[in-house]
Amino acid sequence: MRTSRWLAYGSAFFALVAGLVAAAQNVNDKTDPPWFREFILKYQPSLPLVAFGLAFIVFLAQLGQGIWGPPRYRKATVQQVVDGLVSTLPGKAKHNRITLFRRVKGWRALLYGLWRLSPRPWHPAKRDKLKALWRIEWWADYLFPYIRSSEGRNPRCVSVFQVGELAKDCEGMAGRAWEDGFFARGELPRMRDTHRTLMGTLTVEEIRGRAPQDRLRVYVEETRIRDTNQLRAFQTFARHFMGQTISTGGPRPWGVMLLDSDEDSAPFDTEDETGGTFGEVFRTHGATLGYILR
Repeated sequence: MRTSRWLAYGSAFFALVAGLVAAAQNVNDKTDPPWFREFILKYQPSLPLVAFGLAFIVFLAQLGQGIWGPPRYRKATVQQVVDGLVSTLPGKAKHNRITLFRRVKGWRALLYGLWRLSPRPWHPAKRDKLKALWRIEWWADYLFPYIRSSEGRNPRCVSVFQVGELAKDCEGMAGRAWEDGFFARGELPRMRDTHRTLMGTLTVEEIRGRAPQDRLRVYVEETRIRDTNQLRAFQTFARHFMGQTISTGGPRPWGVMLLDSDEDSAPFDTEDETGGTFGEVFRTHGATLGYILR
């Protein structure tokens, strides 16, 4: 709201200066008042530069508003909807996270990620996250965390997942939601400390070559992870997932809403591919978010 107001002020001031620039070309000594002629003669050389500067500032502000997304008041409303949905789940909120991913180009996902890792994105504790960001293809489509439930772990998440028109181009559980439109998957294997150690020594191809019932292999295949840097960047390894696309009426989805839970039991009906009662609530909230984000 505040951004739009200042854009309106800047546009109005630019129009005023532009009018003065035009008037300066047609000053009439007989009809124009003396004060106006003195003002024009004094500031005529700098008026075009001021007009250009204002136009450029307004352009940058409008460009930034388009890049960084909806106004803050709308984002606050989205946050309330997400937190309200989490409050309906059993268990602790920090174990049941809901993340809203927005579709962006790779270069934007990289800039957003570096910003969230600041200051000192090269710090050793952030090394795996930085490596996961460097693999981004600049002009490909990615899902970047836009909002996460307030009490969820890792609020400054930088996990990004590539998506595309083909299933093979969609990675992660967020990519699965993008491809399928909606899915519910629970009871994935629990990852232990020994598995985290293996992630530091094995490639995804080596993990996929392990025994079919190996926990790490099953987890990687089910979650569609394509790079071990992504795995090592995870702070938690959820076992239950539900996701769906968010549509704002355009030809392509705005993004994806994803639930991930590391509770012992799934917060939804795993026997029902639609997620049971909670699945209905989840889809209703997704439609509501799509309407808000238009």
